[in-house]
Amino acid sequence: MKNYFKRLKQHPGLEFATMLTILMFAAAGMNKNVNSIYEWLFLSGIGISIIWISILISNIKTTK
Repeated sequence: MKNYFKRLKQHPGLEFATMLTILMFAAAGMNKNVNSIYEWLFLSGIGISIIWISILISNIKTTK
């Protein structure tokens, strides 16, 4: 597990995922159809979870 977090710090997509997280929060906040904070969090959370799940899964290294 310790090595997993070391590899995660060096993941090539980490900066891009962080930038997309901020942009998705902003995009969901600017959406005129979003009327409450819960809708905003839900809408941005869908996209953010897809991005971060792919980053976290791609960081898994299998050993043989």
